[in-house]
Amino acid sequence: MHHHLVREISDDNYALDVISGDPVLVTSPLMVGEPGSEWEGSLIFTKEYLLSLVELGLKHQLLNLQELKTTGRRASHGI
Repeated sequence: MHHHLVREISDDNYALDVISGDPVLVTSPLMVGEPGSEWEGSLIFTKEYLLSLVELGLKHQLLNLQELKTTGRRASHGI
């Protein structure tokens, strides 16, 4: 059971940095499977959280819209 699923990333819950020359978005691992569950210790991502990551990636130019379109086309074609 998961008592607290984070649905989005708030403005004070992430940081931008550069690691090994790559710009990155750093978040807290807030959604971890609870002890005793089948997902114990695993990171858990809701749809809303993933969309929040994409939104921040676009906002801070870590991603661009063309990359997302290309990725979406590949995914929809099962590649």
